[in-house]
Amino acid sequence: LRDAKNGSEIISNINKEFEIDLQVLSGEDEARLTFLAARRWFGWSSGRLIVIDIGGGSLEIASGVDEAPEAATSLPLGAARLTKAFLNGDPFSQKSIMKLREHIESQLESVLQAQAHHESRDRAIATSKTLRTLARLCGDWFDGDGRTIKLDSIRKISPKLAEMSFEQRAKLPGVSPNRARQIVAGAFVAESVMRNLDIDKLEESVNVEKSSVTGETQVNLVKYEMYKTMVEILMTESEEVDETLGAKRAELASPWKSACNTRIKKKIIN
Repeated sequence: LRDAKNGSEIISNINKEFEIDLQVLSGEDEARLTFLAARRWFGWSSGRLIVIDIGGGSLEIASGVDEAPEAATSLPLGAARLTKAFLNGDPFSQKSIMKLREHIESQLESVLQAQAHHESRDRAIATSKTLRTLARLCGDWFDGDGRTIKLDSIRKISPKLAEMSFEQRAKLPGVSPNRARQIVAGAFVAESVMRNLDIDKLEESVNVEKSSVTGETQVNLVKYEMYKTMVEILMTESEEVDETLGAKRAELASPWKSACNTRIKKKIIN
């Protein structure tokens, strides 16, 4: 939505229809808030963190030891964006794969210097669906737990995914039809980030070890807690917190989400 040609129009329509003040975060702000949510979730004992998020339109990287990251970066290296811009054929052609990888490397050059000053870290955290899917694939194909991505594993898995057809990828465990096309670009971004930043292992930001709930339920619970943390931060940092408005927002949350997932989302021009 940040880069949609009619993004401002969509935001204006949402605000008018549902009487809210919806705003679009910048990529850097998204990276900072994601980092803060991860910090709140993992706690201070987790030490210095680097948080990686590969979304549909952008890649966010943030690192630091406090609640606010010392370095926060957003790049247009989202899995869906890259797939649409570079990859063609089924399976994808080697030429398009090569162009994709060259583009990823050139884009990452701009952030390596900033992140190099904060190279040491205690934990590297993955916070997106793309990385969660890759963690599961690494666990299924190699000796892993399904919740971590090792550099050696992602190096092997990326070309394997690229060689598969769309239909073959869609049959892989944990890969939905919607993600089967863009998982290749996501894998190459993950591999490049880990290699260039010397990250040996990425940990998924979801704890699925609790036996009292299923893995999927736990995923949703953790995502809810992290999202709630972001909302609380935004509300607290506002100049004024109107309780009536807050209640109104909560009341409108469900229909607003439904609208975004149906009418409004379909109107966005990529």
